[in-house]
Amino acid sequence: KKIEKDFTERINHQQKLKDIYTEVIIDNHCEPALVKFKAVNLPENYHIVWDADNNYKLKGINPETYYQEAGTYNPKAFIVYEDKIIKSIETGQIIIKPATNVSISHFNSDNTYYFSVNKISDNTEITWKVDDNTFYDNSIRYDFNKPGIYNIQVEAVNKYNCISEDNIQINIVIKQEFYLPNAFIPHSDNINSYFGPIGQNLDFKTYRMIIVDRTGRKVFETTDVNNKWNGKSFNEGDDSPEDIYLWEIFTIDSFGNSKTKKGRVNLIRK
Repeated sequence: KKIEKDFTERINHQQKLKDIYTEVIIDNHCEPALVKFKAVNLPENYHIVWDADNNYKLKGINPETYYQEAGTYNPKAFIVYEDKIIKSIETGQIIIKPATNVSISHFNSDNTYYFSVNKISDNTEITWKVDDNTFYDNSIRYDFNKPGIYNIQVEAVNKYNCISEDNIQINIVIKQEFYLPNAFIPHSDNINSYFGPIGQNLDFKTYRMIIVDRTGRKVFETTDVNNKWNGKSFNEGDDSPEDIYLWEIFTIDSFGNSKTKKGRVNLIRK
């Protein structure tokens, strides 16, 4: 009778499970790969347990798991009824392909940047995106001519068509290094006797300096960086009196970067 009962139960389970089927859905076969399992037509009071073959056991009709490492996997599904395994199902072999884990290295010299990627396998295609430009070498050089924050992107596609990406941001500062004294003394034997910008590499594409008195009346203007104010009205007229004068300098460098500086200077006479 027990044998007959077991046989009857087995036939009954088989009848109820005849329409069940399982499916494995893989969005991307490259590590790390998200794999979704699906069971259809699971009868009431039956449960399903998945052995993903990646050290994980999953439950439910729609579980999912990540396969973190490349390799060949053979997951299985087990149909459970009253804590007993009634049926096992081979869900099919899963092959996860190795990805290329690309990362960016860089160094710079005077806003000339050198970008490279870590050691990668052969037959890997590299694509850079830098400042709306595209490059395809493993190492590239790029000169930044304008200030701002730039997003540097690299994409690596290996022989398995697996994609790896990395990106960094760099902050470019274009410096116009010069300063102006806060006081000068005309006719002082060339010791601080002229007023104008002081610095190195003052090779501006555009330069303009304007100086006004307290009333806003212009006393000096020039577009030549080497032409400095000597304390006279437009460097030729009467001596300007001792006072505080306001100045403004507008520059455009060879890269097209513009800058405006403003300040005040104290004209002192001995």
